[in-house]
Amino acid sequence: GEYTLVVSAFEPDQQGKFSLQVASNRPFELEPIPQEGAGMYTKTVRGTWDHETAAGAAPFNRYFSNPQYELHVKSQTQVKIRLQLAQPSPLPALNVSLFRETSESSPARVLTSGPYADAVCGVLTPQITLAPGTYLLVPSTYEPGCRVPFRVIVYSTAAGVTLGRRK
Repeated sequence: GEYTLVVSAFEPDQQGKFSLQVASNRPFELEPIPQEGAGMYTKTVRGTWDHETAAGAAPFNRYFSNPQYELHVKSQTQVKIRLQLAQPSPLPALNVSLFRETSESSPARVLTSGPYADAVCGVLTPQITLAPGTYLLVPSTYEPGCRVPFRVIVYSTAAGVTLGRRK
């Protein structure tokens, strides 16, 4: 089978040199796992859910009051998006979703990180292909009122993707 070997120290923030020796009675290959977004272009924005924008999930009926960012795609590209807290704090459940503007009254969701999750690493969408156009990116916490700073990282396979706060 395939296995992932994670090297870590017992305490956080411990850095230093190490060596790793792996032995087996069967032939095997040991390969490093590429860093997330390796070979892709990266755009990062930082924000904070505040008293006006900590609107929570859709069931609380203020979802589009959460911070909103415009993602402009100039040519077909593959993207994936990570949302994470900017600093350690109690972990609220997070979600990031991407919408395409339509002529309908509400935008059409084209990408989501899935169910709200409180993982320390944040949440990550799958990688999908986007056509040229403008998309609306919405980071949210499940519960309204979570006032914490966050960062959104957009990885894309094509240059020329821009990301900025929607006014």
